[in-house]
Amino acid sequence: MLKPIFLRLVLGLCAFGLLGRPFEAQAASKAKVFILTSTYGVMTGTLAGLASLAFVQSPGKHGRNVAIGASVGLYAGILLGAYIVYLTPDPKKVKEKRQKEKLKENEKEIESEENPLNLEPQRSEIPRLVPLVYADAKGHPQVGISYSF
Repeated sequence: MLKPIFLRLVLGLCAFGLLGRPFEAQAASKAKVFILTSTYGVMTGTLAGLASLAFVQSPGKHGRNVAIGASVGLYAGILLGAYIVYLTPDPKKVKEKRQKEKLKENEKEIESEENPLNLEPQRSEIPRLVPLVYADAKGHPQVGISYSF
């Protein structure tokens, strides 16, 4: 009697996609992640409540431990789900941000290779004199003035 019920439960969970796939594949929507963590919390709490029956003298009188474990597990699953959904960053956004930062660093490296003196063109409405001091290929100091407008 117990075996067919367990088999139906496992088949039902597989049909709804709660078993059999990696967690990252299930994280497509925030609601699904929240429900999944709550479900895992209930299952874990129920198993903890069942395990607590092994440590009491009369397990038949302490059947309430299973319900208490399931309730505590539900609350823990809700807290974990809320943390994952609302406080952890979206991995896709983090990856995009890292790629943008990497592109900016590459652009800066290219600019520094093209412009080893880090001279940036100044575009302003007021003409300016900019002193230039650098070393040539032989190491001799070179001094000059740049007039920009």
